[in-house]
Amino acid sequence: MGEFMKLRPTPFVGSHDPLEAHDWIRTIERKLEIINCDEPTKVALATHQLTGAALAWWESYREAHRGQEGFLEDFRKYHVPEAARDLKAEEFRKLKQNTMTMQEYIEKFTTLSRYAPEEVNTDPKKCKCFIRGLNPEIKSIVHSNEAPSFATLINRIIQIEEDKREEKSQLKRKFMEIKSQRQERRFRQKSFGGQVSRGSYGVPPETLFRSRHALLQLKASTRLSSMTLVPASSVASLGIFSSTILSRCDQQHPPSPTQ
Repeated sequence: MGEFMKLRPTPFVGSHDPLEAHDWIRTIERKLEIINCDEPTKVALATHQLTGAALAWWESYREAHRGQEGFLEDFRKYHVPEAARDLKAEEFRKLKQNTMTMQEYIEKFTTLSRYAPEEVNTDPKKCKCFIRGLNPEIKSIVHSNEAPSFATLINRIIQIEEDKREEKSQLKRKFMEIKSQRQERRFRQKSFGGQVSRGSYGVPPETLFRSRHALLQLKASTRLSSMTLVPASSVASLGIFSSTILSRCDQQHPPSPTQ
């Protein structure tokens, strides 16, 4: 017992995640192999680390079986049921990166791939499964047949993502520079009465000139339209009337001979 405890075994309280139970039993088995003990001792040491719901299961199991044979196998069947493993395997097949960072996606892929070992038992298979879940902008750049190993593929994808992150950062800095320049231009226009390079209120000078010219024409037209105009017929009538008056005056007052 003392030699085993020096290896600092982790207690197991039970879990709804089958992977936690699977990891615990694998860790315990490795530690038990180190101390090189017989099967009954292995069971005694392993069950000594059970607490909570896991310990309750063990006590019930021991009463029902009246022994310790087959403990590890039955532990797996109970805490890592086949139906749960199948669900996790299906989750692995449908895994997509979506909003996960690359590191988060790698960790999730590694965790779930343990439920489908036959699909990742070679590097080409593993690379293909990994690329399958990548986001389109990364997937379109990498190809499984270009990577000699899964580790090489991961390194390349991380580098691509870093390059894209740097590119986005540069675009953001450029956008902020342009935005700052525009804000400075607006401030200068307000400070100097709007006559900085683009005329009043940011309007180009030539446009402003045409607008003022059109305004002057409109004012002149308005003044002309406001004046009282005599119809042509009235002017003609006035001319005839004037001629008649002059004719009568000549008849009544003929010019003197001396004139």
